[in-house]
Amino acid sequence: MPRDTAPRTTRELHNELEDLNHDLVAGAQVRLRLAIHHGFASPASNGFAGQGVVVVSRLVDSAPVRQALVVQPGASLAVILSSRVFEDTVVQRHTTLSGKAFRRVVVANKDYTDDAYLYVPGFDVHALDLANVETGPRPEPPPNPEPAGGSGPGTLQPTTVHTEFHGDVHAPNGVFGIAQQAHHG
Repeated sequence: MPRDTAPRTTRELHNELEDLNHDLVAGAQVRLRLAIHHGFASPASNGFAGQGVVVVSRLVDSAPVRQALVVQPGASLAVILSSRVFEDTVVQRHTTLSGKAFRRVVVANKDYTDDAYLYVPGFDVHALDLANVETGPRPEPPPNPEPAGGSGPGTLQPTTVHTEFHGDVHAPNGVFGIAQQAHHG
């Protein structure tokens, strides 16, 4: 891979987002989180599987990269690199991006905890107020309220499900969320 491929792609994506968002009101602007990691991935029935897929999923859904877009409303792109990618590319100078453009953050998302490196093109990532997210995972949501009618075995509790699809999905007979769960308490 040529030395400047990832930074060039990031710059081009940032520029395209800036052009797209130029005349749009804040609520209509497209804002993206981009996670970069390298690791094992293999085709699976619903896309890809493997530890590499898990890591990049934890990074892109992490509190620091989400919070960066919240505290910097003018940003259209927030990029987060795994520590492996940062050390293998940025630290080893296999990219034109300077290590000073990145901020070390802690990503703690589900069963994954590791350092990662945050970059927000066009903004000083070190000036962002991320104090509430750098020390650990997002808090667990509060328990669902008991429905009227009791809490015996087999009582259904309401459940919130969030499902994201990126690209085409072909999954005959697939199940992507749970509408309700049985309470066994």
